[in-house]
Amino acid sequence: MKGLVYLLTISVFIGALSGATLGQTVPTRFGFPKEDAGKRTVNLQVEGVAREVVFYRPPNLPANQAVPVVFVFHGTGGSGEGAYDDMGWKEKAEQEGFMAVFPSALRYHIFDETLVKNGQVLHDMQRNTTKFNFFGFEKLLDPAYPDQHVYDDVKFVQVIVELLTKHYAVDADRFYVTGFSNGGQFAQRLLVQMSDVFAAFALCSIGRGFNAEDFTHANDYTSAPFQPRTVMHMIGELDPKLNYAAQVAGFPLDESAAAPGTWTNAVMQGFVQLLGLSADYGYKRTPRASVFHYGGTGATTYDFVLVEGMRHIYPNGENFSFQAVDVFWLFLKQHHR
Repeated sequence: MKGLVYLLTISVFIGALSGATLGQTVPTRFGFPKEDAGKRTVNLQVEGVAREVVFYRPPNLPANQAVPVVFVFHGTGGSGEGAYDDMGWKEKAEQEGFMAVFPSALRYHIFDETLVKNGQVLHDMQRNTTKFNFFGFEKLLDPAYPDQHVYDDVKFVQVIVELLTKHYAVDADRFYVTGFSNGGQFAQRLLVQMSDVFAAFALCSIGRGFNAEDFTHANDYTSAPFQPRTVMHMIGELDPKLNYAAQVAGFPLDESAAAPGTWTNAVMQGFVQLLGLSADYGYKRTPRASVFHYGGTGATTYDFVLVEGMRHIYPNGENFSFQAVDVFWLFLKQHHR
């Protein structure tokens, strides 16, 4: 049954849019909550390679107040520092009283048979760039560099979680994930492999869904069984990378986006099947977006949001007419493990 079931707060808002291992000794100067209020850049070793992560705890928060944490994953070529500066989560953390964490990906030599950049399709592109290790990442490695070692970003995140719980007052039942582009692809991996840690996910500008092979990795790093988690998934109508993948000039903003056989429906169904949801959905068209809501009023839901006119970006109020953090935090804060 195709109803208009949808979380009221989200629909109203959108309608208004005009070698380390766990247990390894951490850096001795990492400090404690009171000392680390504000921004702190931490360098550590994971799997024998240097890693960097930016922690931000608003200075006005009492050191002993257990607060939620949002993990923010940048896109290809980005960094934790860049995400800290540009994605709006530092400011939202100050306004709403939570911590934000900005990990940095490692650099790899990548080969793309086709690469869509600024709306142009480029062929046989070699790049040395930062990239999070998502499902299927190895297929992108440049064969001209056969000795590249692929590092495990899930282990990296586990170390970050350990640092947080050891050195800060945090609410471990309210850890959240957001990611842009490649960071969103990696967030999907965390959804599969670290559902025992994170309560909800907000993904932006990604199109890749799940398959059975991915799900076999669910228990690779935890003895806890996979638990479906609530997801909001936002893409742009005019995202050139995703439009190219779908071989369309732009995504439809009406209900036909969910029609069987379409690229967008295939993306939605990957999440719907992973989360064990019914194929029934609620559809809502707002002045600036189309929203497909799966899961009704259940504890686990999936919202696919198509934003009119949006390209391959994480909206921050400067590159587009609204801030993704406003929509995503309104969604994320409702959930806990």
